Amino acid sequence: MGTLLASGIKANDKPNLARTLTWQADQRVARLLGLARQTLVISAFCGTGKTYICENSSKNVIEFECWKYDKNDFPENYVIDVKASLGKVDAIFISTNPLALHALNELGVKSILIYPSLQLKSEYIERYKKRGSSNDFVTTLSKNWDNWINEIKGNKYCQYVELKYGEYISTVLSEIA
Repeated sequence: MGTLLASGIKANDKPNLARTLTWQADQRVARLLGLARQTLVISAFCGTGKTYICENSSKNVIEFECWKYDKNDFPENYVIDVKASLGKVDAIFISTNPLALHALNELGVKSILIYPSLQLKSEYIERYKKRGSSNDFVTTLSKNWDNWINEIKGNKYCQYVELKYGEYISTVLSEIA
């Protein structure tokens, strides 16, 4: 049995999209016609401030949460929704789920990956408790913290921002706050 990753899959599983999505062609045509705005895609770890920005930003910002999607159709169903919002909003927050990141990258969707420093586990556990996360959520993140942060750091196709003590997304990306 492989190592359980943040996505809920084993480390040796690979993403497989059931159909080809034409994101790159759609974006090129939209840009040529002047129809699309540039959308910033931000993949951010739990507790970094995604929901806060979505609720408080003056920009048009949305968040797609993996846990709301049917696992039988994942990541295709998730990627379709993210793809459909490109060019329509200023920023999209997505999960750090490796299947979703890989699928989006395969379609040419580039993202900024924001995650906390490995040493900030206790700060983030406190954040989760303060925001009212369930005990199961806190326990799962606590048990898997090192594996999940290291897995994120191993991603080779995103720009990175590693948060330091006390930092949130709004601290490092003021243009969307």
